[in-house]
Amino acid sequence: MDFTVNVWAVLVAAVVYFGLGSGWYGVLSKPWMAAAGMGVALWFGADALEAFLGDTLLVSLAALLALIGFGVVAFFFLCQITGAIRLGDLRRAFTRG
Repeated sequence: MDFTVNVWAVLVAAVVYFGLGSGWYGVLSKPWMAAAGMGVALWFGADALEAFLGDTLLVSLAALLALIGFGVVAFFFLCQITGAIRLGDLRRAFTRG
């Protein structure tokens, strides 16, 4: 349910921001593909770390941090592959003063 609400909220925000003209679908489709790929990677990652996620608090937190890091790296690489973000744009965003 929460996922559906989030998807519709992003879609409405995109339509309001970009309008219904041409190009809004192309702008959103690449990040959505990367997010979907990240979701699949996290699903399999959580399945692989299931034993550690159910262990003691310290082990569970370490496994959760590893899963979060894996998700960040997966999303970054998938954004690069789909072309949702260019490395030059990312560098420019961090070097702006």
